[in-house]
Amino acid sequence: MAPSRIPFGPLLLLTLTTFLLACGGTGNAPPEGLIDRSAFIDAYVDLRVSALNEESGEISDAGRAEVLQKHSLQEEDLLDFAEGHGRDLDFMRDVWNEIELRLDVERPAEDPGQ
Repeated sequence: MAPSRIPFGPLLLLTLTTFLLACGGTGNAPPEGLIDRSAFIDAYVDLRVSALNEESGEISDAGRAEVLQKHSLQEEDLLDFAEGHGRDLDFMRDVWNEIELRLDVERPAEDPGQ
C-alpha cells in the first residue's frame, strides 16, 4: 500500500478554508518556524503548474513529491504556512494575488480556436 499523502485538491481546499475561516481570527502573530512567503509561493505555483500540465488536471503523487523535493519542502510546510498566516487577511490576500499573477504567466496558452 502506498504511503498516505494529502491529495493536492484537498490541500488546496484546506488552504483556502483556513484562509476563509481566518475572518473570525484574533490577528495574532504567526508561529515561528514557518517557511517564508516566497518559498510558499514558489512551491504552490510549481505544484499548480505541474497539475495544469497533466491531462487530468491533477498532479500525481510522484509529481507532487518531485516538486516538493525541488523546493526542499514537505506538504506540512505548506499547510503550516497557511494555518500560521491565515489570520492575517491582508498578508494572505497579497500571497494569493501573487500566486494568481504568477499562474497567469505560467499557464499554457489556450488554443484560440477553442
